[in-house]
Amino acid sequence: MPGTDMDIAKNIKAVEWVKADLVDSLGNLFKNMVKGSMDTIVDSLALIIINCFLLVKRLGLSFGQLDIRVWEKTSALLEEGHPLEDWYKDLSSLKTYLEMKR
Repeated sequence: MPGTDMDIAKNIKAVEWVKADLVDSLGNLFKNMVKGSMDTIVDSLALIIINCFLLVKRLGLSFGQLDIRVWEKTSALLEEGHPLEDWYKDLSSLKTYLEMKR
């Protein structure tokens, strides 16, 4: 099929681009945590989440699959026990938030 090799190469390049953006966003988060304001920290976290969703799409999965898996993993961590849940109830709060979005 004409153009198939080009599509595959383009998708590989896109995956590599998103991976690099993800690493860059993580680096920016760490820098912003040291010197930045809450706005820059939230911006960095938002870019990390966006890049995760873009990577899911480029890997042939759907945004919904990631959303569902986040909910499932949150539930599993609640059942298994997690220090942040024990100390702060963070996972319960996240699960409640995710359920409100559904």
